[in-house]
Amino acid sequence: MNKENVDTMFNVVASCIDHIYEGDKTYPAKDSTKKELVTFLEGLSQQAFMKIRKFFDTMPQLRHEVEVTNPKTGVKSKVTFKGLQDFFQ
Repeated sequence: MNKENVDTMFNVVASCIDHIYEGDKTYPAKDSTKKELVTFLEGLSQQAFMKIRKFFDTMPQLRHEVEVTNPKTGVKSKVTFKGLQDFFQ
């Protein structure tokens, strides 16, 4: 992963944080800036961050498969759109 991808990943994860739980203490994310949340994520151990990444990797995805016909060749093929990025490109 390049630096841009890592920064994007941290920003996306930071945007998804609702609360941070530490033992009996609860910290609402709305009380922190985006930069503070990213700094928090960067300070996590690799093992802790991999658990977060696993959650995102295994969560349900929006997926749609369509059959398209190439107008020049007449060849039919299937195209799968998955994740929001494919739908908005």
